[in-house]
Amino acid sequence: MDINLANELISPEVKFATQISPEPLVGRGGYLSVVKFMRSRFSNVQWKIEEMVEMVEMVAEKTLWLLTGLVQVPMTVNF
Repeated sequence: MDINLANELISPEVKFATQISPEPLVGRGGYLSVVKFMRSRFSNVQWKIEEMVEMVEMVAEKTLWLLTGLVQVPMTVNF
């Protein structure tokens, strides 16, 4: 994980909707918490952006998550 690249690309004000939190996660720390969460359970997890749409002040993306192996700790995610 490249923290310097995340600091360069992710706005501190951006909000991320995610299945691991009922509330949006905010900023670089919010995004990196998802990365750390997934890496702690699937060491080989990969993200691939398949489609991205930008509108005024909002960006939506369709992301494919690639992971294999066993979950290392119990995990509950509601999709």
